[in-house]
Amino acid sequence: MNPPKRRKFKRPTAPSPAKQPVAKPIHQAQSISPNPKRPQYVAGILEQTDNQFLIVRTTADQDAVGAWLFPRGPVNPNESPEEAVRRIALDHLGMTVEIISGQPPLLATIDGQEIEVRFFFLTIVDEPSGPCIYAESRWVAKAQLRDYTFDAVTQPVIDWLVTE
Repeated sequence: MNPPKRRKFKRPTAPSPAKQPVAKPIHQAQSISPNPKRPQYVAGILEQTDNQFLIVRTTADQDAVGAWLFPRGPVNPNESPEEAVRRIALDHLGMTVEIISGQPPLLATIDGQEIEVRFFFLTIVDEPSGPCIYAESRWVAKAQLRDYTFDAVTQPVIDWLVTE
């Protein structure tokens, strides 16, 4: 399986007036420097060579209940974002992954708290060998991503992906 092409976030077009995401636009994320006082989260964007992306729906005890998102979780103390995204892929999806590229932090709000989220493009090294903690997961073609309702943290990234 060929790894997906490296991607860089591009400056998105203005969001439609109907959508008011809580997360700041991706083009603003490039000027954000990590702040140790803000909780840090990471999210993994898994793409197959046939241009399909893995999205997940959370359970009642996770954030963004009922919304679709890319697998994500908090960065633990004394853990790098890169270590965290690998751990989350293994713990949440049962997959061993390799990082293709990471993106600058994006400011977002979860449960009224401002956080930093770093999105990483990942490729699967080993097929799932453990349980998936999410209520639902599925591979979705890029052209169909707009058919799903994503949380405010993920929506700006979806908007960027589908316009690329």
